[in-house]
Amino acid sequence: MQSLDRFPATDFVTRPEIHADRSIHVAQGSSEEGANAIRLASSQSRPMMTFFTSDHHFGHSNIIAFANRPYASVEQMNWDLVERHNAVVAPDDVVYVLGDVCLGKMDDSLAMISLLHGTKYLIPGNHDRMFDAVGEKYRNAAARYVDAGFTEVLDTVVTGTFPFGYATLSHFPPSGEGGDSDWFTEFLPVMPAHGLLLHGHTHGRYRKQGRCIDVGVDANNGYPLSEADIANLAELGDVDAEPIS
Repeated sequence: MQSLDRFPATDFVTRPEIHADRSIHVAQGSSEEGANAIRLASSQSRPMMTFFTSDHHFGHSNIIAFANRPYASVEQMNWDLVERHNAVVAPDDVVYVLGDVCLGKMDDSLAMISLLHGTKYLIPGNHDRMFDAVGEKYRNAAARYVDAGFTEVLDTVVTGTFPFGYATLSHFPPSGEGGDSDWFTEFLPVMPAHGLLLHGHTHGRYRKQGRCIDVGVDANNGYPLSEADIANLAELGDVDAEPIS
């Protein structure tokens, strides 16, 4: 288990309003046109913020039907998820991606990472190439993701203290949650005695259940969650997922 104490604290500010028009603006253009449009996107001037997200599955065609995503193609999905990310994340923000960032043809899928705003840290999920790897295989896979735009690949379970309190970050929910109690058992985190457990993997089975919060795109209408979002959810009871629409 890795601690995030070495990472800088961030200002606790409210998530900026998301524009009501959530239509796809760049999916019909060429990749180059889309990339240029996304790089030009910027958030209003504000203090640095920290965000949490997971389970983009860039390049993964089967996820569209599996997670009931409203896309006609992988390309449309890829560009829309990048656009939603950049609508709330500024270039100097910090983003923890809790696994399963891309599948499919890795050269194409990993290319989407550099388009995402923020200083990005990856907590590997079961579909990430360094997951369950050791030695040279792990180092090579992790280096490939860093080359694609991640600042660092972290451990599979990390802990830290944030403005909303103590939290454990993992791709997986704890044992017995999310229907995977018999899978990846050695990677399932133990529910901490206090604080929240932020995770992905469940693809929108809930947004918050007990002290568990699914930060994945399928639970949060495709958007990352800010520290303020997490703090607000922590004050609520169980909350249903908000699917991508």
